[in-house]
Amino acid sequence: MRRVLLIGKRASVLTSLQSALREVGIEADLTQAVTAVRPDGLRQYDAIAFGRAVKEDDRARMRAVFTAANPSAIFIDGLAPITPLLVAQFEEALGALDGREPQIGHVRASIDRLDFKLRAPTRVHAAAYNLTLLYRTRVLQLLDLRLEAGPHHLPLARRSRWVQEVFVVLRAADREVRVIQVPR
Repeated sequence: MRRVLLIGKRASVLTSLQSALREVGIEADLTQAVTAVRPDGLRQYDAIAFGRAVKEDDRARMRAVFTAANPSAIFIDGLAPITPLLVAQFEEALGALDGREPQIGHVRASIDRLDFKLRAPTRVHAAAYNLTLLYRTRVLQLLDLRLEAGPHHLPLARRSRWVQEVFVVLRAADREVRVIQVPR
């Protein structure tokens, strides 16, 4: 079982993420105090994740300490306080450690479409997470089909003026996950 450390300021986001990660087989410890993490305990973690509220100088210091304790560690910067999106970020990062041949090749996002290439025929699921200016989330299911190998183009809905950020989670055969931040 993979083990991760969550560092952030919002307890509700951390506990919700901890529970969601447990459901997909990832054990998570959490802390709000960046200085509370002891260097000798860092070897047990496969990844360390920082919430958006963790200051850059704290991130840099923790990265240095964590890398010294575990050179193969993975660092994840939380994109947004959206639990399914954060879980997908962990699945993507930790999935790279499994050494399986990736199904999804090149991925490129523009403001109005997502281009991706599949290396083999597979079932693909895509969902967009829209984060509003008031930090509310709207989820749009974009695709859930078996697709052939090759290039594919997925149109993205036009962004309303209230939407601050858009993220797409692309899943191939429930084995591989890619998280894409859509540019403005």
